[in-house]
Amino acid sequence: MFEEPPEHATVPRSAWDKVLRSFGDADRFDDFGEYARHATTVYGKVACLSGPVLLAIWWFTDRLVYADAAAAKTLLVWRVILIGVGLGAFAVTWLLGKTGRSAVPVLVCSYVFMCGFSYHQFGKIGGVGTPWIHTASLMPLPSFLLLLDLKPRAMLVAAIVLIAPVAYYGPHPEYLDDPYLWSAIAMLVTSGIVSVAFGHLLYRLSQRDFDRGRDLKRLAMFDSLTGAYRRGRWFERCDTELMRARRYQRPLAVLMVDVDGFKRINDSQGHLAGDVMLAGIADTLRGTLRENDVLGRFGGDEFAVLLPETGMEKARTTAERLRSAVAEQVFEGAVTVTLSIGCSRNLEGDDTHKDLIARADKALYAAKKAGRNRVAVSDA
Repeated sequence: MFEEPPEHATVPRSAWDKVLRSFGDADRFDDFGEYARHATTVYGKVACLSGPVLLAIWWFTDRLVYADAAAAKTLLVWRVILIGVGLGAFAVTWLLGKTGRSAVPVLVCSYVFMCGFSYHQFGKIGGVGTPWIHTASLMPLPSFLLLLDLKPRAMLVAAIVLIAPVAYYGPHPEYLDDPYLWSAIAMLVTSGIVSVAFGHLLYRLSQRDFDRGRDLKRLAMFDSLTGAYRRGRWFERCDTELMRARRYQRPLAVLMVDVDGFKRINDSQGHLAGDVMLAGIADTLRGTLRENDVLGRFGGDEFAVLLPETGMEKARTTAERLRSAVAEQVFEGAVTVTLSIGCSRNLEGDDTHKDLIARADKALYAAKKAGRNRVAVSDA
């Protein structure tokens, strides 16, 4: 597993783009569990806000349904309370999301509160046969949107299935004569089972798509043999670091690395042995470099190394360390190899990677011309 490069967004985004990005941006996550917690927090925030928004809209329809002024006043008070609960749950969910913690307990507690109080009040207004429990039967279904594994999903839905009838009928046991009782409970249990089954299927499909997307992204970004950045991706990283170096007046260096006599080794040992050797060389280079250095593969036996925050002298020292590390390595068949390395640094007029790499290439050619197994530094 190779570390993903940090994301450097250079294209300005509108507010709407940022909203959509928060829902579907799985690219920022290398682990599906982390992405699932992120998505659940985002959907949880939307759910917490949707309740207050709907209550605020329905607020103005009270007079169309309830002629009784006392009943309308009671509904008004409880809608204000529930709007506050929804906004508070949104704030807590947002804070938990910032710390990387699960927001599911907050959503469940908010649901418990809303059921316990709203059903109580609605029951007083509606009496036996009031249809609010039928509306509650649909409550497990939104858990589709929460990316939860089977056990936490089942626990969440079970809590909802138990809370709804208890909250409604508990304060008013006389409502058990409600002719809709068993129909409502059957609806509630059925929707809970459907939510667990199809919600878990959605979770697994999301996980599969996430893994496929991650694999495709890695395949496009990294060389499958050596784990180094592909040429195009390395160019992108180089341009990003070059732009940062120019903005903050910081040094930047590039090493062009070539394996000496690799064609001869391929011809004598075979291409499979050559591939094993290249993978071993890449591992050695990566193990010698710093964490923020960027290793790329340019061709069959040619590598490039990007060294942020590195001047020419330090780059030369790093190149010598890489050369020595590979020279000391013994590959299968008691074969040893050497490296020729060219170094260059960023100059004031460098706008893209082209000039920087051209100077490093020129130094690499000088190292090979001078006898190979050495480090050469660009004159510029």
